[in-house]
Amino acid sequence: MKKLFYLPLVLGAMAVAFTSCSDDDNGLNTVQINAIVQDGAALASIVSEVQAEIWGEDAPHTIASTAFNSNGTFSLRLSETPPASTLTELPSWWTEYFTVSDTAAKSIEAEIIGFDSDGEFVGWFWNEGGQELPGGGFSAAWEWYVYLDRNVSVTGTDTYMEGSDTITEIMNLHLRTGWNTVWWVISSTTGTHFTETTTTTRPAGSMTWVFESNDESPDDTSPSHVAPMRGSIQESVQKRVREMRRDARSAETTPTQERRRAQNRGER
Repeated sequence: MKKLFYLPLVLGAMAVAFTSCSDDDNGLNTVQINAIVQDGAALASIVSEVQAEIWGEDAPHTIASTAFNSNGTFSLRLSETPPASTLTELPSWWTEYFTVSDTAAKSIEAEIIGFDSDGEFVGWFWNEGGQELPGGGFSAAWEWYVYLDRNVSVTGTDTYMEGSDTITEIMNLHLRTGWNTVWWVISSTTGTHFTETTTTTRPAGSMTWVFESNDESPDDTSPSHVAPMRGSIQESVQKRVREMRRDARSAETTPTQERRRAQNRGER
């Protein structure tokens, strides 16, 4: 059973980033992003503008934009209500394997992307992290941003086999009408049994904002920001994450980086 929702790449070095949620004047949940990007000052000659973008009907829609600062920082506030035509039904495997409080809810995710001074798309920003666990295990986490047209909770646990690996999937989502920050965490203490948690509760450990250039290959197994892994369990977590990264980029129902690359080339 393959389960995909919104899966960016993972495993960055440690840094400081701030994300907060609040209500706007209309009672909709909003998200404030204050990012300090790893090696961000060096990106100032490449990135001029940062946008939060959603995909609808095979075309991008910008919901927030800001300047990329020369010191490698940016701030974005997610508060705009997306067009109704961009919202999609919740993933079918949510209702099949977990408890969903309102199956009529619709959602859309936002990607954080960069443009140069000529308005050309140059890459993506991710907030991610990783840490060692007691007993030699390892966990990795990253966050993304999801809009919901109503309050909805998704909870439960499902365990299944994927090849020789045992996957325990935990859903702990309590989403509010408006924009929400969601974290996806994968951890293992054995290298063959993985726990994958999707949650609205921020995981332990530091996270960092990193930049992935549009020129990088989706199959690149050695991104510059990924710290060297130590031990077989860490390597197993890293391998699984990268496999899921490749799967997510090829998923037709997800606004993947390949779609953005094709759109940037004038293709569909």
